[in-house]
Amino acid sequence: MGALLAATAAYVFRAEITDAVTDGLNKNDAAVKRVWDDGVRGKMSLRPQTNDPAFLQVSGLRAGAATQVGVPISFDLTNLGDANDFPNIAVLTVDASGRPLRKILFSPADYNHGKRFERERVELLVRPRPDERSFTVQAFYGERP
Repeated sequence: MGALLAATAAYVFRAEITDAVTDGLNKNDAAVKRVWDDGVRGKMSLRPQTNDPAFLQVSGLRAGAATQVGVPISFDLTNLGDANDFPNIAVLTVDASGRPLRKILFSPADYNHGKRFERERVELLVRPRPDERSFTVQAFYGERP
């Protein structure tokens, strides 16, 4: 009876067992969780359990008045997931014709934030160059967006 239960459990959880063995052999220790893929009925996809950029949202972008030290910018940074850490921030500057000029990178240590990442109002100081006219903001994990 015990062997029958073990065989049934192995059959039912064969995808999870295969993933665990394959990840162990490939030394892939990134934690993942299964989520339903809305596009295909009955199909699941894998997403990282932590630091998934798909769960980051940047909104409410504002620029303050320019001073001698730079231009203050602020925006709302929202965690739509449940296990994300504070991300890196890239401020992308563009010229008058809309051509990208440079990326100014900020790590979580470069901006003030609370202990738990849910929704934060982030404020940064940017020193624009004379040819830079506007900017956008991206939140990302890793080295570069």
